[in-house]
Amino acid sequence: MDHPLFQICELLAPSDAALSTTVRLAMEDPQGWVERYRGGRILEASVDLPWIALVDGLGRAGRVAELNWKEHPLEIMAWLDRLVPAVDRWRWTESLELDALDTEAFLDQAGERLRREGLALLGLDIDSDSYPLALVPETLVGPLRALVTEVGQVLIWFGGRNMTLPQLRVELNPATWGGAPLAVGALPLHELPPRFSAYLDEMGDVWDERAVAYEAVVGWTVNQDVAGVGHPGTVDRALLSSREFYFCVEQGGQLHVRFSFLLHAIELVVFDPAPVDARSVPAGSGLMQIFTPSGRTLMVCSSGLADTLQREVARARQNPPLED
Repeated sequence: MDHPLFQICELLAPSDAALSTTVRLAMEDPQGWVERYRGGRILEASVDLPWIALVDGLGRAGRVAELNWKEHPLEIMAWLDRLVPAVDRWRWTESLELDALDTEAFLDQAGERLRREGLALLGLDIDSDSYPLALVPETLVGPLRALVTEVGQVLIWFGGRNMTLPQLRVELNPATWGGAPLAVGALPLHELPPRFSAYLDEMGDVWDERAVAYEAVVGWTVNQDVAGVGHPGTVDRALLSSREFYFCVEQGGQLHVRFSFLLHAIELVVFDPAPVDARSVPAGSGLMQIFTPSGRTLMVCSSGLADTLQREVARARQNPPLED
């Protein structure tokens, strides 16, 4: 299951054994795959056949919609709703001249709007005149892009093409803090220091702000270069509220805020377990990249915190405050 194609299978269609079997057939017996799924027509041997088998299998599983290059926007909307249903998602299109939009132009506009739901509209390029489209949580963009690049293919992010996701590896040095894995993971909300809990209660009366998640983390400041860093970071606590994401340091039983981001100002959250040395952190932890207008901020945390942050950011984008 270590081959990148199987990792892509697991990200896009978790626990779908049939999809993995189809991809394996294309890798080990190309002609067998052709006979089974292409009516026995002979295809020229191609290193891309396993990739085509993956996209084809995702389509048959209902995880990908393959659209014609000149598909009308109304058809595109219907197909995307089949992938991830939603109510009143397309009201914004009522002011558009849909007949005048070409497919790619509409996909870019749709992708930008779908980001407000925390979704990424991805094109799985198969070098044809069609658009195989997948709709996935934004947190999967980073891992998917790395895996797709590794197998020599192209992933198109409609509405997010200009977002750069640098490939990183963070080598945390366990010897710096005694050799044991770092204490990264969720903390009970009732363990919030009393003074900070009182602050949130006060903000709750003004902004309807409530605590959502509290975690021990390893974090750094905005745009800090941490490649090869050997120390445990400048932030050791993260607090997510329904309005703001706080980067904190715990000292003497008190929580000191180093900086914070309003949730509606966060542009993208990407989580990847691969770039962090597994000896340094507990299982289920990884590197989270948070993109804001100020730049990129890195944090080693649990996948649960990354997923929760992504959901809260999507909610905040759908209902941005009138004024801060």
